[in-house]
Amino acid sequence: MEKLHEGQKAAIYKELALKDILTGLYSRNAYDEWERDNQHPDKTAIVMLDLNNLKKCNDRYGHEAGDTYLKKASEMITNAFSQENTVYRIGGDEFCVIMPDAKENSIEGAMDRLKELQKQYKGTDHSVEVEIACGYAFYDDNVDQSFVDTRKRADTHMYENKRMLKGKEPR
Repeated sequence: MEKLHEGQKAAIYKELALKDILTGLYSRNAYDEWERDNQHPDKTAIVMLDLNNLKKCNDRYGHEAGDTYLKKASEMITNAFSQENTVYRIGGDEFCVIMPDAKENSIEGAMDRLKELQKQYKGTDHSVEVEIACGYAFYDDNVDQSFVDTRKRADTHMYENKRMLKGKEPR
């Protein structure tokens, strides 16, 4: 690092601040920066995703297995959405996808791909099933003052989906 110019160091530090070290996805800091910088959305959708079973994985198999679970889920989410979309890890087991110029069918297509990836993973020899709850909302001038409101609505839909999925789990 000593031989790098100050500008190069600053760029490296900024990248580190905006990336999640474990998954390589953009971090909550990057999401917050995006949210501040984007005040005039057009057909933008926010997709919120939350992992089920992470605590179970950590408790049963240890945090290394939990990290593997997070990495696999991150990979699934990234592969389900197109390159025009940006994926963020915004919390321990929470993710957010920004879909500019989104259409309902493009979101549904990504959700279907994500379900298919989860099924494929479930068919392999893994002890903890990767299950991802999802919810989304489009920015709406009539309801939202900012993307904070859009994210809250997407979050509400995601938690409805999470409750539905948990209701299907055998106890």
